[in-house]
Amino acid sequence: MALAPPDGDTTPTSGDLVWRVRLLRVGEDDLLVETPRALGRDVRIAPHTELVAGIVIGQNRWTFRSRVLTATEPHRTNHRAQQSGLLTLEMPDHLERCQRRHGRYGANGLRLPTVDLWPLLDPSSVVPIQRIATALVEDVLVGRPVDTTALNDLHPMVGPRFGGTLMNIGGGGVGVRLEAADASVLTHHPVLWVRIPLGDAMPVPVLSTGKVVHTHIDSAQFTYAGLAFDFSFNPAAQRIITEQILFTIEAQQRRRPLRAA
Repeated sequence: MALAPPDGDTTPTSGDLVWRVRLLRVGEDDLLVETPRALGRDVRIAPHTELVAGIVIGQNRWTFRSRVLTATEPHRTNHRAQQSGLLTLEMPDHLERCQRRHGRYGANGLRLPTVDLWPLLDPSSVVPIQRIATALVEDVLVGRPVDTTALNDLHPMVGPRFGGTLMNIGGGGVGVRLEAADASVLTHHPVLWVRIPLGDAMPVPVLSTGKVVHTHIDSAQFTYAGLAFDFSFNPAAQRIITEQILFTIEAQQRRRPLRAA
């Protein structure tokens, strides 16, 4: 699921963020899904927001457009807290079969970000860089201008860079798609340094350690890897990365028109 890109949008951006969510119920006129999450916090999506969504069942993939009808906060039921809020989505008029060349979600106007990845040789070496990034993010959050040029040349102890496509963001990590030639790195280096651009609204990229938790190869020989964010060496980075993601989604929503009934 992702925010639907507006027609004719020419605003500079590094790409659209796609979220993995659970489908909880299929009604006659609506769909009930969990609210997307970012490292334990709900991503707020306003009613009437237009969305692009995809359903993957085995090798069969469909995509459709919808909008948020209602959004509810987490609440307690039978003395137990819900894990997240809920979104009620409008039942789509039709589904489109995804074309293989467009990857898992089909085109549907989405621009998936490119991710930079490096084998991480010394996890403790990420701490100074993440502290610099934290200071820059805090400036962005309060509206101060920032210069992120220095981050381009700062790296922890890493091996050679390789690239991937950001396919989705989950509650505690990301899914990336890799070319077959790059996927072999994961066998020898399951801990990576990950750089995810978030666009002009949040000019500071996400900089995090990522552990490979699962992989699979599709019929086109792309490798899909699930990476869990790891904050073992710098727990403070979890808060700032969460704020980056939430800030980016809020900024993107402000640029998207709402569609009432």
